[in-house]
Amino acid sequence: MSRQTCISGLIPVVTAAAVWLLCIGVADLACGQSFQDRDHPEIGLFLQATSQDGALAEGALRQIAAGWRDGYAGIVWDLARSGRPPGPQLFQFFRLVDFLQQQTGQEF
Repeated sequence: MSRQTCISGLIPVVTAAAVWLLCIGVADLACGQSFQDRDHPEIGLFLQATSQDGALAEGALRQIAAGWRDGYAGIVWDLARSGRPPGPQLFQFFRLVDFLQQQTGQEF
């Protein structure tokens, strides 16, 4: 058996082994995340941030701020836009936009 035939016969085996190890590695990474990495606030906390009760909304925003991640900006922005009609909900819009500006350092 020539060396080239031997090597070409090993390619499928090596490829299959590499794919298997990659799958195991990805699964291991997903399972290996710490609880802190996977811990996100319940969506209800974001909904509380839109409350007309200022104390309830501010408490929810403090909890969200404590574990802030950039991905939350879209959630807060969508909630702010949905609560934008005139009246008391306009105050909620500005509260959420102010919070978003504080967390991201950007103007909205």
